[in-house]
Amino acid sequence: MVDCQADCGQTWPVLGAAKALLAKARQWAKEQGADRLVLDVAHTATAAIALYKREGWRRTHSGIADWDPAITVHYYELACRS
Repeated sequence: MVDCQADCGQTWPVLGAAKALLAKARQWAKEQGADRLVLDVAHTATAAIALYKREGWRRTHSGIADWDPAITVHYYELACRS
């Protein structure tokens, strides 16, 4: 996710696009018969984390990133059958 506050001084255009992409992914997953979607996000991506929480994603666990031991990765899931 682009940090639009740093890159363009606003968050609303990116937020709308991100919400639309999440909705499209959920719809596609439902059509494929999936029960849930899962994702991971670096702990430093606070805007993305806030969006996922607002959109109903639930954090399941956290761990150390494979690519950088200084980064904590949070794992989230969202039910597709609701």
